[in-house]
Amino acid sequence: MKSCASLIAEHFRLYNEEFGRITRRAAAHFLNEAWHTAQLDAVERIELYENRVSRCVALLGEKLQGDRSDAAVWIEIKRAYEMLVARRPDGDFYNTFFNSVTRDCLVRSASIAKSSSAKPASAEPAAPCPSASTG
Repeated sequence: MKSCASLIAEHFRLYNEEFGRITRRAAAHFLNEAWHTAQLDAVERIELYENRVSRCVALLGEKLQGDRSDAAVWIEIKRAYEMLVARRPDGDFYNTFFNSVTRDCLVRSASIAKSSSAKPASAEPAAPCPSASTG
């Protein structure tokens, strides 16, 4: 599970690096009074987090497959992750990213399970509609 923990940490590192690059670019646009471009940078920074989380979740889904919603697996990944980020000055941000990835993995896993166990609409007969008048 260390490889999963490393994958999550690497995706946060990439997110953080890209966020810094966009922020530096946005500062230059602000100083040059390029307001529209500065606004685009702000939107890009906002979208960057969810995009990076989504990419990480997709890769973890491939790696974990059926173990994606196994609590014991996530406990193991969390332990390995905590060891990886323990001494980083921005460890709290790493942990927030981990929580976002975990949440999305578990939510996606639950929705996949729900959709795969749902019966097709034609499998059950429709219940008769009660008549509006009883007379």
